[in-house]
Amino acid sequence: MKDVVRQIKSLSPGDLVRVEWFDASIGKSLTGGLGGIDVPVSSWGVFVGVLGEKNKHIILAQNNFRYSDNLYDIDYTTVPTSLAMKL
Repeated sequence: MKDVVRQIKSLSPGDLVRVEWFDASIGKSLTGGLGGIDVPVSSWGVFVGVLGEKNKHIILAQNNFRYSDNLYDIDYTTVPTSLAMKL
C-alpha cells in the first residue's frame, strides 16, 4: 500500500495511468452465492485526482461524450485506494 501512495503522489492531473486493483464484488446466485469475491481488475484512464472524505478513491476519466455545444458528460471510474495493488 505504501508503494501505491508514493506512486499516487507522483501523478499529475491529466496523466494517463493504469491501476491494478481488486474489485470486491458480491457474488449472488439462486443458491445463495459465495459472498464477497475479489476480482482482479486493470483500469486505464486519465488521472483526475484522489477524492473522498472518509474513503479515498483514485478517479480516472475515461470517456467524454459531447452531445452538443453546451451538453456533455464524462464517464469515469473510481478505485478505492485501499483496493489498489499497483499503478
